[in-house]
Amino acid sequence: MRFNHLIFLLFYTIVTSAYAGVDESSKDLDNVKNQIKTIDKEIKENKAKKADISKELKAQEQKISETRKEIHSINKKSKQNLAKLKKLNDDQAELIEDINNKKSYLSNFLQDFHKRGESSYLQSIIKGENPSNIMRDQKLQSYYTSAQIDLIKDLESKNNKLIETKQIIKKTISKIENLKKDKGKVKEQLEDEKNQKKQLLVIVDNEIKNKEQIKQKLIEDEKKLKSIIDELLKKAAKEAKDQIRLKDTKKTKSNETVVPFEGGDFKKLKGKLPYPVKGNIKYQFDTKRKDTGIKWKGIFITAKEGEEVIAVADGKVAYADWLRGFGNLIIIDHGQGYMSLYGYNESILLNVNDEVKAGDVIATVGNTGGLGIDGLYYELRKDSKPFDPTSWSKK
Repeated sequence: MRFNHLIFLLFYTIVTSAYAGVDESSKDLDNVKNQIKTIDKEIKENKAKKADISKELKAQEQKISETRKEIHSINKKSKQNLAKLKKLNDDQAELIEDINNKKSYLSNFLQDFHKRGESSYLQSIIKGENPSNIMRDQKLQSYYTSAQIDLIKDLESKNNKLIETKQIIKKTISKIENLKKDKGKVKEQLEDEKNQKKQLLVIVDNEIKNKEQIKQKLIEDEKKLKSIIDELLKKAAKEAKDQIRLKDTKKTKSNETVVPFEGGDFKKLKGKLPYPVKGNIKYQFDTKRKDTGIKWKGIFITAKEGEEVIAVADGKVAYADWLRGFGNLIIIDHGQGYMSLYGYNESILLNVNDEVKAGDVIATVGNTGGLGIDGLYYELRKDSKPFDPTSWSKK
């Protein structure tokens, strides 16, 4: 009975420890699901913003169309007034020529009349002409002269009115030109606003595409994480059965079992671990990532590409391969549930099951994790639960 009780306690301890890792992964899965909901909301907001900008762009283009129509009408009026002014100039030139001709004719007529003067009158009497006819001719000449003078005055009056009309048209043309300039400025402003809205529309479109890509990546990560959790559940149950079977067997041949890596007393290394590479910490543990909003489970250290990455403690390589989100990744098992993780490497220098000592070179710095900057991603975990590496490292 006591032996069975011990077996039960052992089974309970193993399953509880294994399920702690599953529980942590489940929390990660919940974080991913929440992040997907957040991104869905952002996509919806961006699509609403896009619709609003499209409406504003339509209104802007309608305003531009109306402004262009007004400018066209103004140009038409400008051409009409310029044509009127040209005709008035032509009419004025003819009128001035007519006035000058009439003035010249009248001047010649008056000069001739004065030359003849009284002598002409005496000569007509001597010649025996009728004095009444002579007086009549003089009166006719006087009437003709007076009529010519009135005609010239009328022509000059018309010329003055024509000048006034020209001044009015010139002022109208000046106003039209100013209106054209104002409408031109309005059109330029509307065109600028339209271009800005087009650029904003492109930015929003890109944001929607990026968010949809991130969402798709998170959905795929969610599926992968669920698969890992399922595997952990199966592995936890299998390990529990294997441990019970191992205790039940009194004699087991060494070549029939795989002895797990025991390692040293890792917890005694707290505050004494070296950093795996020299550099500056750009992203701290438990802070949110800008690209997805999910918290960093480790730290990111900036370093030059090709720099050597060292193991922080003795252990055995548990994983050495490329993994999405981590690039070239190497995981070292330090025993007692402790593991260290090194991601974004340019190259991995060891293989799975290789044993390492603290300070051994295990990889070289790269930028294979997708951040676009050179550096190393470094995690520490206990029973799959991450904890802050800086609190365990030398200052």
